[in-house]
Amino acid sequence: MPRDRRRGPFGKGQGVGTGMRRGRGLGRGQGWSLPIEQSPPIPPPIAEQKAPAQTASLPADELGMLKQQSQSLQRHIESITKRIRELAKTHRRDLAKRPNIVAQVDDAKCSGCGICAEVCPQAAIKVNTIAEVDAEICTGCGICVQHCPNQALILAA
Repeated sequence: MPRDRRRGPFGKGQGVGTGMRRGRGLGRGQGWSLPIEQSPPIPPPIAEQKAPAQTASLPADELGMLKQQSQSLQRHIESITKRIRELAKTHRRDLAKRPNIVAQVDDAKCSGCGICAEVCPQAAIKVNTIAEVDAEICTGCGICVQHCPNQALILAA
C-alpha cells in the first residue's frame, strides 16, 4: 500500500504544512509565556524606589578612600600626559634630523606597469612610460618598493 507523502511512517501528520517539525516552533520552549499569576513582579519606576539607608550616606572612611583614589588617578593621568608630550617633542626632533628618504626609480628596470602608483598611499607616483616619483610628496614609506615586481624602486636620501 503506497504511503501518502504528507504522512510519516506511522500515518500521523508529520509532513509539509502540518506544523509538526521536530525541534522547531512552538511546543519546544519557544514562544510560550508564563501565566499572569506566575510572571515576576514588575519593579516600580526608579523615582519611586527607595535606596537602602546604608547607601544614602557613605561612611566617612569609604568617602575618604574614594577621594584618595581619585587624587591618585589624577596624578597618574598627569604623568602620562607629560610623558606623551615628551615623546612627541623627541619624535619631532628625530624627524628633523632624519635625511629626506624618498623612493627612486631605476629606469632600466621599470616596465611602467603602474603597480607602484596604485599602492602609493600619498599618490606620489605617476606613470607615463616609466614611473616618476614626486619627491615633495613622497614620505619614504617603502610600500611601492615592496610591491614592485621588477625591483625598479629603491629608498634613498
